[in-house]
Amino acid sequence: MSPTTTATAPVLLAHPDPAARAFLVDNFTADGIPTVVPTAVDEVLRLLGAAEPPAAIVLAVGGAQPTLDSTAVASHARAAGVPVLALVGPDAATPAGVADVLPTPFSYPELRSRLHSVLRGAARSGVLGVIVPADPRVPIGTIRVDDDLRCLQEIVGGDIETVPFPGRADVTPYYHADGKDTGRPANRRATRMLSESLRRDDYIAGDLLLVGDDGQGGLADLPNAAQLLAGEPGRTDWTVESFVQALVDGGSTNIA
Repeated sequence: MSPTTTATAPVLLAHPDPAARAFLVDNFTADGIPTVVPTAVDEVLRLLGAAEPPAAIVLAVGGAQPTLDSTAVASHARAAGVPVLALVGPDAATPAGVADVLPTPFSYPELRSRLHSVLRGAARSGVLGVIVPADPRVPIGTIRVDDDLRCLQEIVGGDIETVPFPGRADVTPYYHADGKDTGRPANRRATRMLSESLRRDDYIAGDLLLVGDDGQGGLADLPNAAQLLAGEPGRTDWTVESFVQALVDGGSTNIA
C-alpha cells in the first residue's frame, strides 16, 4: 500500500511534458498529495505569496520546450522558504538552493520517497538569514541556513565570496565568487547595499545571502531579520536604502 501524506498545503508541480504531468498528478492524488499545476511564473509568484503557500515544489529542469523558467521558479521558492525537489534531466544545470535533486529517468516510487522526505521537513532548519534575489521581481525574504560551507555554496550557486557589510560588523554577506564569469545576472539591489565595500564599477552577480556572525567564526541569526520582514510579506517596493538603514538602526519595520 502506498504511503500517504498528512500535508494539507498542495505540492506545486512544474513539468513541461503533458503526459508526465498527468501521470504525476494522478499518482500524487492517489497517494493523498494535493497538487496544483501553474502555467506561468506569475502564477508561481501568486501561489508562493498566498496565506498558505505550497508545501513543496516538484520542478522539472531541462528537457524540450519548458513551460516555466526553472531558475526563476527555484529563486522565487527559495525567497519564499518553500523547498524544491528538482527533477534534473541529462546535461541540465541544477538551480541553486534546491532541497533535493532526482536525476531523470527515475521510478515513481523513488520520486514519492524523495518527496515525502522533503514534506517531512528536509528543508534547512538552521540560522535565520535574508536572501536578496538577483531578479528584481522577487521580494527580499528570509531563509534558513545551515552553518556549513556546502549549504552556503548551494544557496549562492557556487564558490562563496564576502565583503564587509557597511555599518554592521555582525552581518556577513555571501555571494557567488565567480557570478560575473558564469553569466549570472547583475543584482542591482545587492550592489547598492554593498557599494561602500565594492571596488569602483564592481557589482554583485547572482543572489545575495545575508546572515549574522556569532563572533566565533560561525553563523548566527541575522540581527532583526524577522522584525525587518514581519508585517511586510511579499513587498517588492522597499528601497534598498531603507532596508539597509533599518538593518543598521536595529530592525525598524517602516520600510517603504
